[in-house]
Amino acid sequence: MRIVLATPAAEAGGVWKHVLDLAAGFQQRGHQVTVALPPGAEPRMTEAADRLGLRAAPLQESRSLQADVWHLHLPKSLEWGALKWMAGARRVRGRATIVTEHLPRVPATDPTLPWDPGVVLGRAKPGAALAKTALKKAMLLPADRVIAVSEHSRRFLLSRYGLRPERVVAVPNGVVPPEVVEPVPDPEGVLRVLSVGALHFRKGYDVLLDAAALSSGTWSVSVIGEGREMEAIRARAAELPRTSVDLLGWRPDAARAAEAAHVLCLPSRSEAMPYSVLEAMACGRAVVASAVDGVPELVEDGVTGLLVPPDDPSALAAALDRLDKDRAAVLEMGAAGRARLLSRFTLETMLESTLRVYESA
Repeated sequence: MRIVLATPAAEAGGVWKHVLDLAAGFQQRGHQVTVALPPGAEPRMTEAADRLGLRAAPLQESRSLQADVWHLHLPKSLEWGALKWMAGARRVRGRATIVTEHLPRVPATDPTLPWDPGVVLGRAKPGAALAKTALKKAMLLPADRVIAVSEHSRRFLLSRYGLRPERVVAVPNGVVPPEVVEPVPDPEGVLRVLSVGALHFRKGYDVLLDAAALSSGTWSVSVIGEGREMEAIRARAAELPRTSVDLLGWRPDAARAAEAAHVLCLPSRSEAMPYSVLEAMACGRAVVASAVDGVPELVEDGVTGLLVPPDDPSALAAALDRLDKDRAAVLEMGAAGRARLLSRFTLETMLESTLRVYESA
């Protein structure tokens, strides 16, 4: 099968990891794969494709490539260039056109979500919601199948855009778990909390730091990621009386970083199917996370971790303090999380499910 995996994502985040994992997995199965990237894509993205021996093409030219499947991966729901890309891709007779919605629920598509206070452009105006909904329907209309990375995202797409249920399929993200799980370091020492993701408002790092200020214990927080809120987070972290915060920037080994932590914390305001949680579960680590979107499909509350309401520093502080005081639970939840991942959220399962979508389109 000739497959084009296209994305407008210019940052080497979760969407790029997803595309790269699919491309490498399909190639190993004997398929001919091309990855299509936008102008200005981070050099480490093209370098990763080169290391795997993948064919690369500019996103704008990918519509004209000879392929059996043209698969567009949207990092954000309202990607207006997709209107043009989808229209051009659909004109090729005999080719399946697939769209994966990696984050369909954002403030622009769901007015119940809070806007980033630092963002002015793009905020909703009277009548804007109807116009955006109509444009989004037009964007998805040419797709033979729409993939959502969680069942929650699938339900949101169906209810928001009135798509036919048979056209929208949930295919959860998956990872390759390490064969050997490293033991939790210094199990009785200071609680080591890891958080991974772009330093943006949606990720809720302000909530994590506010929770640290309310904590009755002492934590050590490490943050892996880059973004526009770096300096604001650094300034807030310096004010914390008991919690040390290390801002580590981008790290190529982020997938295994949870091995150095007791707990992975995801304080996000919205998420579809976060890789940071999957990777922590694969390493056998407990997870404390916001109960948003697809996260409860990953984290079983009280079994593999703890779920808290989004934007609630008090609840987040209480959950982390609970695990700080109960290290046996940290170990038990970590083991249960790995078992859950091995049964439901592996890369092998994601690859096979995606290929079935292609074959049915």
